[in-house]
Amino acid sequence: MYRSISRNAHRRPACAERFIGHILEIANRENLPIHCHHRDLRQPLPNRLYQKYDCFFTDPPVSMTCFSL
Repeated sequence: MYRSISRNAHRRPACAERFIGHILEIANRENLPIHCHHRDLRQPLPNRLYQKYDCFFTDPPVSMTCFSL
């Protein structure tokens, strides 16, 4: 899976679409103020997103070493 994602990094993987859709479905059902954004973290975040969110998910998972980049 990771190899195909890296070869097509410009495309949003189907797993991300399903994951975000599932989160938003639950948020809507439970009336939770959850917002999801799909971003390529190799690119800087736009100012409107910088230091605004409580958590993030990466695929493939990020190691602690990657946080220093």
